[in-house]
Amino acid sequence: MGIYDNILKDFEKMPIEQQLESMDDYSSLGLQKMFDYVWEHKTAFRLILRAADGTKHESFVQKLAQKDIDSTNDFYNLLELQGKQVERIDPLIEQLVITGTFSSFFTLLLRDIPKEEAKRGLSQMFRFYRGGWNSLMHFED
Repeated sequence: MGIYDNILKDFEKMPIEQQLESMDDYSSLGLQKMFDYVWEHKTAFRLILRAADGTKHESFVQKLAQKDIDSTNDFYNLLELQGKQVERIDPLIEQLVITGTFSSFFTLLLRDIPKEEAKRGLSQMFRFYRGGWNSLMHFED
């Protein structure tokens, strides 16, 4: 959560045009930092994601997804204030896609596969999800 929060704070400090130009880089950097952290703490994350029922960690993925939903909506609002046209996706679909993104991220990282294979998978996942977001938000490739 802290890694996500720090990347988001740095991103939000930039002017909107710079945010638009560097969104992919910041998203990629954030995922890479999260990847490295989770990889180094796989045992703890396995417990958090598979055996946290009844603990403060039981909604970890949902809480992380909600942070991303909130920041996405803040970004939509900022774009609209700048006069940019934004196609907002249905809130249910947004929740499903973002939660699915984080679920896929953690599922990939917690598999018993070599780190380089997981990194390749993360790169492919990033390009897949980024392509969808760019299409919905009408960003250029």
